[in-house]
Amino acid sequence: MLSVKQRAQRVRLAASLQQRVDLVTADLRQAKEFLTLVLESVGEGIVTTDASLVVTSANQGARDVLGSELVGRPLGAL
Repeated sequence: MLSVKQRAQRVRLAASLQQRVDLVTADLRQAKEFLTLVLESVGEGIVTTDASLVVTSANQGARDVLGSELVGRPLGAL
């Protein structure tokens, strides 16, 4: 059984870890927003795929050339 001191230490550690997670999550969200803006401003078509080569995202340039329904389709079917 944990002592009061040990429980207090765990509570402080959990709070500290949650704060770190929150900061990193905010940083990742900001980076994603920035990259989305960059990809949408590029004139060339850019698609991303998962390991199975299924399209996971496409910028406007790709949608203009290949059609608007790209996400979820196999790359080879484009």
